Amino acid sequence: FSKKLKTISSTDYKTVINEFDAAIILLPHFLHASFAVDLLNKGKHILVEKPMALNTSECNSMITASKSNNKIIAVGNFRRNYKNTLWLKEQLNSDNYGNIKKFIIKEGGVYSWPVTTDSFWKIEKSGGGVLIDTGAHTLDQFTFWLGEAEVLSYKDDSYGGPEADCLMTLELDNGAVGTIELSRSRNIGATAWIETDEYEIFIELTGTKATITPKPGVNGEGNTVSFKKQSYMSLIQDQLFNWCDGIIKGGSKYVSGLEAKQSISIIEQCYKKKEKWLLPWVNYEN
Repeated sequence: FSKKLKTISSTDYKTVINEFDAAIILLPHFLHASFAVDLLNKGKHILVEKPMALNTSECNSMITASKSNNKIIAVGNFRRNYKNTLWLKEQLNSDNYGNIKKFIIKEGGVYSWPVTTDSFWKIEKSGGGVLIDTGAHTLDQFTFWLGEAEVLSYKDDSYGGPEADCLMTLELDNGAVGTIELSRSRNIGATAWIETDEYEIFIELTGTKATITPKPGVNGEGNTVSFKKQSYMSLIQDQLFNWCDGIIKGGSKYVSGLEAKQSISIIEQCYKKKEKWLLPWVNYEN
């Protein structure tokens, strides 16, 4: 970071392709893969906003381009930088709590994110609704903690456009089954509850608190932690530093394409298994 930076501006990156070494892709979802592959093939390191791509086939093309050109592709799943997310990962890796038995994850609120284009509301551009948008973050935390999963069922409220509410049932490799519910229309919080053989774990997905409680009859100690609140800007800064550290020093703290692909795989499975979720407040007639 010691080199003096210069500012350039262009409406076509190809006209200034020799003026930069790395690029951040902040485009509608359907453009992520094509731009990433082209830039990787031109020898540029990439940080692509979440979701990594629309499907695993696109993810594979990006990963292949990254490997063949020996360039880094990082994905903007910055929630892995939350202190409580990292703490829970350490706890689950410690093998002190037994096997995962069940999980319930919920995240949702009335949509209020500021946007400058209509791409979120055009399914051909976004690839979907709350599942591929918010869900790209939620499912990345899920796979970071618990690993890959098979989708047993999925339903949402879409009648052709981007879904606002969805519910999925997932099965882990060890047979544990749980649910993830996402919403753009209801304030259902952002929490994860995980049951193990001997403990119950409750954690805020985007907050500061986590609690581990032994089940009745278990001779073990509980633990409650509360971390200092991290600002959105500090999380983005950590993400950028991790990416640059990977480029310059070979660090591995950034979220790689292979890691991000796990959440995209679940999203892809969900859309393939889609059923209509008949919610009481949805009244739709053909």
